[in-house]
Amino acid sequence: MRYLAILSSASALVLAGGGGEASGAILCVSPDVASCFDTIQEAVDAAGPGDTISIRGKRNRTAYNEAVTITTENLTIQGQGASPTFRSVADTIEFGNLQPVDLADPDVVLWLDNYPDAEDFLDAVATLESFIEEETLIDRCPPVVVEVCDTTETGPKICGVDSELGVNGEGIPVFTLEASGTTFANLTIRHGEAGILLSTEVTDTTVERVCFRNNASAVVSIFLEDPDTFERIPPNNHNTTIRHSFVDGASRVEGFEILGDDAVVEDNLLLNTEGIEVEGSGYTVSFNAVAVTNDDECFDLDGPNGLVSHNIGVSCDGALALDNGLNTTVLGNLFRGVPDDDEGIEALDVPESNVDEPGNLETIIKNNIVRLISDNGVEFGASDGLFEGNLIEYAGNDSSEAGLQLRGNNNEVLYNLIRFSSQRGILIESFFDATLEQELPSSGNLIQGNLLTRNHTSGIHFPPGFDFGGGPVLQADDTTIEGNLITLNEGEGVSIPEGSDPPNEPAATNTTLTDNTFDGNRTDICNEAASTVDGGGNVFTTGGFDTDCVVEFD
Repeated sequence: MRYLAILSSASALVLAGGGGEASGAILCVSPDVASCFDTIQEAVDAAGPGDTISIRGKRNRTAYNEAVTITTENLTIQGQGASPTFRSVADTIEFGNLQPVDLADPDVVLWLDNYPDAEDFLDAVATLESFIEEETLIDRCPPVVVEVCDTTETGPKICGVDSELGVNGEGIPVFTLEASGTTFANLTIRHGEAGILLSTEVTDTTVERVCFRNNASAVVSIFLEDPDTFERIPPNNHNTTIRHSFVDGASRVEGFEILGDDAVVEDNLLLNTEGIEVEGSGYTVSFNAVAVTNDDECFDLDGPNGLVSHNIGVSCDGALALDNGLNTTVLGNLFRGVPDDDEGIEALDVPESNVDEPGNLETIIKNNIVRLISDNGVEFGASDGLFEGNLIEYAGNDSSEAGLQLRGNNNEVLYNLIRFSSQRGILIESFFDATLEQELPSSGNLIQGNLLTRNHTSGIHFPPGFDFGGGPVLQADDTTIEGNLITLNEGEGVSIPEGSDPPNEPAATNTTLTDNTFDGNRTDICNEAASTVDGGGNVFTTGGFDTDCVVEFD
């Protein structure tokens, strides 16, 4: 008879099936030890709430080849043996030689000298530099390996998510959770359709020090549909926590895809995968390093009340997509390289709920560094939002787009450095409101204290609007441009043209410019709107308000 080792406070040995329900017991798994279970599933089935499944490495160093279903709450599944070793971002070749910013760069020095909260940006840079240098990311994976493979009648085991044979071709997860409160620790999980699959209503899952290798997804929530309406049923995987874990390649869905409130995703390394997706309220996504996503964003976050801080994304297919980000803060992240015609940061679809109550900041994007982006550096579509102290450079590498594309009402764009955009530094245009389901003019935005330099057309551009007749005129309205340094742009400092079909393509209305300095642009301002106001204090060097719109016209 095979025995089960149950190490409780009395360290007693109990026969399998004869007392394994003691809370807090430790059930060992090893086919090499007579007192342990042969398989993980046997131990899981024998465990009671609060027990720990302790998995020993096999003497022949092979993996545990089984698909495990967990139906008992509050279990801990952990591997014995050496804990994983850790490395820094600087020691990870996929990230190259990351330097957040050259603080001796003349543009940066000038910008920070005029930024009242420059210490906030410097603190964000110092935090990023610490993250880059400190050893917080998994390097050598845990020795206990659990996988899903199939042995055919005529050949060897078939492993990997691309197999058309065996169980893995049918989409089998390595671990399926049907109970809440599970903790995974010190494991390597590989070759599953999912490493860990979270069934609907499963909450309080914790994943720490786990390597995921060659899974279609590492940790993923189940999507269910109402059989009558075919609408998606929320999985509600609330309070899911993933820390100090590693996703290494071959994920064809998401690396981590968590659908539920209060998710925490911190100190993880994801390489050659789809990145991190969270849908829910109250999430924290911080200190993650993601490199080379294959068909999705490094960070795809949907929901209010979130914090996205001090993450690094390199060569992403879109660095950060933020949807419905009411009361969400995006702080101190470093995103470098978006090669596939996507934005660095895309913050869209914030509901138009408080346009009549200005001052309630809905989305804050502050002290981020965004560079080498093939589309807009940042597309900010919000209302009553704050965009402050960000460094955006080399955006629009397909020879179009802007450093910052602004859409929405009553936003504050304060003290940013935007340079080397292939077209405009800032583009302000109409936006689509998801709540009202219609296109609306962008109104009441404040552009203040920014350094806009060396962009390849204008520093700030307002494209002509469009009058559909009877509906809102789709253009920017009531914009205040105050105290900016707009210099060395290859087109206009500010361009406010009308379209080629006036009056149906009118210029932006009621733009007020006060205390700005224009220096070294091709022209200071091209203005074709009668309502544009010189509020005084502007310093002009080439034409003032009186030049034609030569470079920017649409």
